[in-house]
Amino acid sequence: MADTTILDVSQYARLWRGVWWTQHLVMLLALVVGGLLLGAVVVHLTDSLKAVANAQIEEVWRRGLDDARREQELMTIATLYTIVRDVLGSHLLTVVLIITASLALIGTYILGCRTFRLQLLTVHLVPLAVVAVVFAMSLTQLVRTYNPDGSRVQTLADATLIVICVAIAAPSLILLIVQGVLAWRLWRHHLRPELAPTHLMTRSFGRNLAISRFRMPSPAGGAIHLGVLGVVVGLVLLFFDWLIQALVGGPISLLLLFSLALQPVNMLYRALTGQTVIRFEDFSEVPLDIQNSSRLVVVAVVLIAARAVWRIGTRFNLRQRDAIILKDKPPVLLLRSFVDDVAGIPPNALIPRLLWRRKRLEETIGAELTRAGPFVAIGKPGERLPQLGAHRLYVGDADWQQVVTSYITRAEPIILIAGTTTWVQWELSNIAALGRMNRLLIVFPRSTDAERTARWQNLKLALDGTPWSMAADAIDITGALAIFMQAEGFVVIRSRAAHESDYQGALRVATYLMGRRPEQLCS
Repeated sequence: MADTTILDVSQYARLWRGVWWTQHLVMLLALVVGGLLLGAVVVHLTDSLKAVANAQIEEVWRRGLDDARREQELMTIATLYTIVRDVLGSHLLTVVLIITASLALIGTYILGCRTFRLQLLTVHLVPLAVVAVVFAMSLTQLVRTYNPDGSRVQTLADATLIVICVAIAAPSLILLIVQGVLAWRLWRHHLRPELAPTHLMTRSFGRNLAISRFRMPSPAGGAIHLGVLGVVVGLVLLFFDWLIQALVGGPISLLLLFSLALQPVNMLYRALTGQTVIRFEDFSEVPLDIQNSSRLVVVAVVLIAARAVWRIGTRFNLRQRDAIILKDKPPVLLLRSFVDDVAGIPPNALIPRLLWRRKRLEETIGAELTRAGPFVAIGKPGERLPQLGAHRLYVGDADWQQVVTSYITRAEPIILIAGTTTWVQWELSNIAALGRMNRLLIVFPRSTDAERTARWQNLKLALDGTPWSMAADAIDITGALAIFMQAEGFVVIRSRAAHESDYQGALRVATYLMGRRPEQLCS
């Protein structure tokens, strides 16, 4: 084979990044549609629809609104009552079908939104198609039977249903088409020799990790976890109604606030047609929408804070881990400079991105490779809390080299984060001396090309006098995320971006190809 093979995973990672974002939009759609319909079904089955409507009417009269405003509120209540009564009275099975499809969308999202599971993505298209088709067919039927000369309430109810069907059918169809195209293109990549079938990269049998004896969590870690659970459960119990309003009304209010961006177009149309340019009705609900959206933000902030504190508790518990016992699989060994323990990459998740929070590279590596075997690393001397990711082995200064050497001889694979220290050179030299270069995967942290070149120059010093020395000098390191060796040459996996999805794609492609023979790599 050639001295250097270049594989670019930019498109592969970009496709999965697109899938990730569309799945989140589908999740939001499923939560809104499924939540509202499920609430309506519960109200209908408990025969409390009239009671709810009467309570809302009493609230309107109690607020002391002017006649015009009161009439508008009462008309809205009557319209919603008519919609729920008619839809659930004659189309209950259809509603149950949509709720089932929404739950299926939520389930496939939970199982597969953070993984490269192409089969699950394909299954995800089925309930999405059900939602899109059902609402499209309902829209067609409503338009065909719409009677503008009927009663005022019934006419407004039919018109509202048409708007609702359009608001759900249109994005559902768009998301279905987009996800279908992305899935089709990913299946094309899936069949190419240089890209890995997912199930071959993640399949794992047996128990890979055992603890020599049972040990309780640390007092600090257990207290932190119990405290987080207690606070979250307490907040749910104390503010249950408020929480339901936030989860149901928050996304809708947020969408309505975003729709204000279209108001300039509406105002221009009114100006051109001689109508009132600015109307109070267009902005009367803005304060309420802001309030509901703020509730959703509060829920998100509480969950983010709870997750951060929970991670601290987990790190306390990791100090209680007993010695790792390898069972049916060899370990996945992580070698790195301790300064790279905090190396981060932009995450896929929206909220961490908005908060400028990076995801640790080690956690991404562990998430992708931990099924291959126990993920282990030497712990930083003197650290009070282990980092999340690899299982830390704490050894003395006189013993760590012997321990690393013993793990190098049996690890499958060996992950080396390229660094600039002499100890990284020593680790690479030992890997070459022990004949384990074919099991080595070098990963570059997210950095500039100049820093990446400096890291590679440091590693090349360890390859002097080896069969890989000449090929190492000829490598173009620009945009490289990972490198591994085949025969006497290198395979460089690069991407035009360095987000979490790019590293996920690079790791999956690399670990798959490392298990193939050199002649298969060129096929």
